[in-house]
Amino acid sequence: MKESKPRRNVFHQLFFAMIAFGLFIGILFPLVARTVLHTEKAFSAQFILLCLGAGLLVGLVNHLLFHLVISKELGRIIRGMQTINKDIQSTFGQQGSCDGSCELEVRSNDLLGDVVTAFNRMGRNIDKRQTRERQLRELMNALSKNVDLASMGQMILSHIPAPPAWQHALLYVLVDQDFRC
Repeated sequence: MKESKPRRNVFHQLFFAMIAFGLFIGILFPLVARTVLHTEKAFSAQFILLCLGAGLLVGLVNHLLFHLVISKELGRIIRGMQTINKDIQSTFGQQGSCDGSCELEVRSNDLLGDVVTAFNRMGRNIDKRQTRERQLRELMNALSKNVDLASMGQMILSHIPAPPAWQHALLYVLVDQDFRC
């Protein structure tokens, strides 16, 4: 099934909003200039066009600056996600994991910073799960090749995460209708 992309483009909406705001200020400024400077030249076509041009230019520059900063940060986040995705898609049997190389530096104290923080948390969780799955696969491979109950018990215990001090584990094995420790 083909995944459809949303039609909404925040950057386009922001572009039009910034241009509209710049033009609004360009229209409003001659009224302010007339009131403050007390001159009829504020309503001349030349001055009104100059104000509209300045408002348009400010809107364009604001959008360009915003787009450059946000696009740079989003590109960085996307590249980090692609790194994690490549790691997930690679063979689990490989010993290499992210080892912190998938962590991105949080560079802002805003929503984009929150996105990076959430991304880092997601990456750590994926890395932990991937490591645990690899360990369990190794255990299952070792158990499938082993028939000695004592060594199987040792292997299982070595792969069980260490319990807190208040918990204890005991492995019972059924041998000839008799439980043994």
